[in-house]
Amino acid sequence: MTFLLADRVQETSTSPGGTGTLTLAGSAVPGYKTFANGIGTGNTFYYTIYDPVVFNWEVGIGSWTANVLTRTTVLSNSLNTTAFISFTNANTLYVWVDYPASSAVTQVDIGYAANQIPLNQYLGRLAYEDNVTTLNDVAGIFVGVSDVGYQANQVPLNQYLGQMAYQSPAGVSITGGTVSAKMIPIQPTPTALTVSATLTIAQIQTQIIQVTSATAVTLTMPTGTVIDGAIVPAIAANTAIDFWVINTGSSAGAVTVAVATGVTNIGALGVPISTSAYFRLVRTALNTYIIYRLV
Repeated sequence: MTFLLADRVQETSTSPGGTGTLTLAGSAVPGYKTFANGIGTGNTFYYTIYDPVVFNWEVGIGSWTANVLTRTTVLSNSLNTTAFISFTNANTLYVWVDYPASSAVTQVDIGYAANQIPLNQYLGRLAYEDNVTTLNDVAGIFVGVSDVGYQANQVPLNQYLGQMAYQSPAGVSITGGTVSAKMIPIQPTPTALTVSATLTIAQIQTQIIQVTSATAVTLTMPTGTVIDGAIVPAIAANTAIDFWVINTGSSAGAVTVAVATGVTNIGALGVPISTSAYFRLVRTALNTYIIYRLV
């Protein structure tokens, strides 16, 4: 049994009424789908029942099997209670699949403030995935897992989250349980160079730059303007990119990292043969960066 959302599913009912199950017509209201097509046997969903004669209504959680709606939980109703409405079978009732406001989750519900859902709990395993697979319970204009990713017609995760993608780590906490392999980061293919070059952001973001040469090599940083233009959306101030430079050269193959316009350095930028260096590139303002030598 699966909990589903579905678009434009609506039928009518005239029996048996009361507070129990409702027998649906088995045919859709014009312009809608049947429950058989939209929900399927045994699955649960949010429903609304409406009596247009006496204006009674009920929103709840139920299941459908063989044209019978079983009502299990009432979320709200026309009496402002959570009790089952006693509908009369003398009136034609309209029954449809709904997505009640009390159960909807939007971006404003996610964060680390009071009464918000921590991002890691909302995303679940999605927080540790490279791409996003499709779930069957996504419907309508609500952005769900199948809408987020890097494929055609999907929203990139950072755009969907907006500034939330760069919020304080205090907003995301993982407690209890067992740390699994899903939390192990995936290493991009390292960049391998043999001659002097101006680094690209794509190369820096591989996090490992291996240089093998028998002669001196200079790795020139891209300008601050180029870095800002290459990262979409632009990263916030004090956001950093870390990377290693590993020198596997020989003879006179020393490596030097050189700064460019909009990029200044703190710490030595030379990487002798058979050594490595750890750098942190920090955005301080528009088109402005500092590269720190950490190790």
